[in-house]
Amino acid sequence: MGCVFYFFLTRGAHPFGEELLRDYHIVQGEPDFTAFYQDSSIDSPTEALDLVRSMVRAQPEERPTTAQVLQHPYFWNKEKRLEFMYKVSDCLRLKAKDPRSPLALALETQFDRIVGPNGDWFQMLDPPIQHSVREKRSFDSSRLQTLLTAIRNKGVHYSEASFKVKQIYGSYPDGYYDYFARRFPDFFMYIYDFARLHPELYEDDFLRQYFDG
Repeated sequence: MGCVFYFFLTRGAHPFGEELLRDYHIVQGEPDFTAFYQDSSIDSPTEALDLVRSMVRAQPEERPTTAQVLQHPYFWNKEKRLEFMYKVSDCLRLKAKDPRSPLALALETQFDRIVGPNGDWFQMLDPPIQHSVREKRSFDSSRLQTLLTAIRNKGVHYSEASFKVKQIYGSYPDGYYDYFARRFPDFFMYIYDFARLHPELYEDDFLRQYFDG
């Protein structure tokens, strides 16, 4: 199933590479996603690659079922992705209010991978968006939890944004989601995986629906 999905995504490529080395890569359990990385037209590439990786695992029992594949965030529309992020943000506000709590500290371990070496997500936003984000409250922009909170707050109050800010974002929900996805392409899947791996989140009544089934 993973090979078929990858073939569809890349319009003809194989997840274990060209035919000459394909058997070697399969035996070694080392996929070759060169064709994927070379195709800039693939929609939601981070989500797509996460799904492909899970579907071509060496051990069959480690691969997702058909039901699990269909539940994967790659198939969520952008409104559902934003809704999920907002609910995780709300849960963290209650369960990780103290930035020194184990859950809050665990969230921040991948900050450099998500934001990059500059250590400040705020600086990656356009000036009008920066002004909008800090219009009513300040954020410690060296933390992923505050980035998630900012995305949640600005999204929930999108209708109140200025015309200029809406022009930068584009339409809601698609344009709004894409604005942040372009700047932090791994953030959504990181939040999804983080919630999936922490029972205090995935067992929460507000989030369980995204993981059940």
